[in-house]
Amino acid sequence: MSLQRQLALDELASHLYEFLPKTRPPLADQRLSFFGIMTELGLQRYWREGSKLTALRDLLEGVLDGGTGKFSPLIEKIVERSHTYRLSNKKPLTREDVEVLNRILLKVGFRIPALYDAALLDSLPRGVSQASNTASLGIDVSKLKLLQEKLLRLSNLKAQQRGFAFETFLSSLFELNGLLPRQSFRLVGEQIDGSFQLGQEVYLLEAKWQDRPIGQADLLAFAGKVDGKATGALGLFVSYSTFSQDGLEAFARGKRTSIICMDSLDLYHILEGRLRLSDVIARKRRYALETNAAYVPVRDLFTGVI
Repeated sequence: MSLQRQLALDELASHLYEFLPKTRPPLADQRLSFFGIMTELGLQRYWREGSKLTALRDLLEGVLDGGTGKFSPLIEKIVERSHTYRLSNKKPLTREDVEVLNRILLKVGFRIPALYDAALLDSLPRGVSQASNTASLGIDVSKLKLLQEKLLRLSNLKAQQRGFAFETFLSSLFELNGLLPRQSFRLVGEQIDGSFQLGQEVYLLEAKWQDRPIGQADLLAFAGKVDGKATGALGLFVSYSTFSQDGLEAFARGKRTSIICMDSLDLYHILEGRLRLSDVIARKRRYALETNAAYVPVRDLFTGVI
């Protein structure tokens, strides 16, 4: 599977995350859960234990690559059951939810006719549109769109070129959000991928785009760079892949964190115009101060983010 398609599946799993619960309580209707739909369609072999997002991501990839022909039926049932489930929870599925889903599915290579049906779309309530939400954040929609396209093109570059290009992309994102970025620079014995300013605080930047999750060693190395600067120095580690849970837990033990972490799913919400970059960084910083956790996904920090 191409890297671009893998990234699209990451985006799809993130978007579907709040459509349904992973499972339901024993006496509840199991059909209104990802596990229930998977069982109904006979896709148990693609289900993995673990976090909800990981299980959903593995299910989507397994069904897509397994040659079952059930990818479209799976998505259709998720939408159908989500409509029922979310009505009962007073958070109805919206027309925008389905329209965004259709755009992501095109990236995966699927156009599901049932999800374009006018009767279906017209029956769904309208939520806050991306354009109006982006405008309320004071962000130029056209520039965000260009950055989205630029990020997708990076997946076609060779690893070393992609690393430098990713740093440049982040600098452009910081500039668009008024964070006064500085490009990468070298000090004696170390390389800094860049820096930016949020309010009165200056953050050093570490940017990585690699296949494997970021582990404790990389986190410790960057934290060492930050801690070697002036008292109160801060750092932002942006990984396009993700961070290993074991690495995050080991990193948090016995040491105050001076860094916070962001991954591609966080970037996805920012580039979609749902959240302001400065708000994401501020929330992550506060969470780190309160819990000593360097990484927390944005869906756990902002209500209504899926």
